[in-house]
Amino acid sequence: MIKAFLGQMTYALAYLHKDNIAHRNIKPSNIQLSGQSTFVLFDFEPATITRDRARVKQRLKKNLKRWLAPESLSLNQWTEMSDIWSLGCVVLDMVTCHLLNMDSSVTQLLRLHQDQTPLKVITHSGLNQVLTKMFRCHPNKRANIWELVEESLVKSCLQHCGIPIRTIERMVPSGVHEPPLHQGFDNSLEFMERYGNVESVQLSVLAFLLSDQNNMLAESGDISSLCSRTLVREIRRTIQNFPRHTQLLARAFLLLSCLAPHELAAFRLLLAPDGGRGLGLIKEVKLHHHDNPEVIGGMCGLLRAMAQYDSVVSEMVSDQIPEELQEIVLQFEANEEVVLLARQALGKLKDSQ
Repeated sequence: MIKAFLGQMTYALAYLHKDNIAHRNIKPSNIQLSGQSTFVLFDFEPATITRDRARVKQRLKKNLKRWLAPESLSLNQWTEMSDIWSLGCVVLDMVTCHLLNMDSSVTQLLRLHQDQTPLKVITHSGLNQVLTKMFRCHPNKRANIWELVEESLVKSCLQHCGIPIRTIERMVPSGVHEPPLHQGFDNSLEFMERYGNVESVQLSVLAFLLSDQNNMLAESGDISSLCSRTLVREIRRTIQNFPRHTQLLARAFLLLSCLAPHELAAFRLLLAPDGGRGLGLIKEVKLHHHDNPEVIGGMCGLLRAMAQYDSVVSEMVSDQIPEELQEIVLQFEANEEVVLLARQALGKLKDSQ
């Protein structure tokens, strides 16, 4: 029942939030059970009620405040992130209703405005993780619906309901296809992180970062301000999310090649994506794009940049990167640019050994 509920409500909120519509009054009495496991969200009147302060106060007197997000209760602010909090309240109530009476349930939900102690009763690690992200008190730190879709539990709930995950991923809010480039690097990077599953956003941000990097090189010859653990982590996530997207991968590899000489500590995030050793992510891309000169050329440029570090060379050799590069030289013998990049990477590896 919980899987069906969470999957269907995730889809419902994605449908609303893609057009920047907040429901503003998610609670059990506004969710109808139709049949054995079909849930329908209704009562959209609060979208207008919440602009009327008198009617808002009237609602709060009816002991309904336990479903409200902190910003709604204290500041009369309702956004899509408020819906996330309220949905979390409904899920938590469903999971714990057999343990608590009405008064205890009210106390539990209001306690979440101070800390996340009530979540200690949730022993399912996946559900605990999802609710923890839904109950972050500051709305800017709370997970949005697109970030929740990335959670393994939510994905399984969507699959349980027969809802294709790609359907949700494409339901991006109106106007998010273009990043806030005019607001600079930090805001664009935050935008990239927030919409990590939207191809158009990733392409636009990577293009901007490459352009900005080129401008900075022209002005000062220094791109160190672009080097950060967050940036490398987001580029790595982009590669993982879109391992078959040619243009996106080419831009990602090019940007990483520019970053590699400046901050090895951050760059090593790419070497071991899961905390272990290895260059599996790069080798996986090569497997998908073995005959694409644009992607393979970008990969060779990245490996060439990596090979300048002695601490990385041993790892590259252990993971048979020289053999991978030799294969590229033979396969792309008619492409001078790719062969040159591959041989330069091989040369750096040989010199460093």
